[in-house]
Amino acid sequence: MRLTEKRYADDGYLIVSELDRCPFFEKGEAASQPCCGDDCFFCKFSDFRKQEYIEQVKTDARRGVLYSVCHNEKNKKAT
Repeated sequence: MRLTEKRYADDGYLIVSELDRCPFFEKGEAASQPCCGDDCFFCKFSDFRKQEYIEQVKTDARRGVLYSVCHNEKNKKAT
């Protein structure tokens, strides 16, 4: 298993992929369908389910794994 270094946004919040998981998972209200596991994609702390993020992805026409920011203070980089 290859370990990757955690990446952080300029404001210190953790950057996560749609497939990441963490012990602080809390299901987001916008994730109406049942989730499989505790994927960051369905977590209330990520931007994946927010309309602004969805519109950005549609505009950018990205391919591959999606990345977002986790807004959970427990994952924020210590300064």
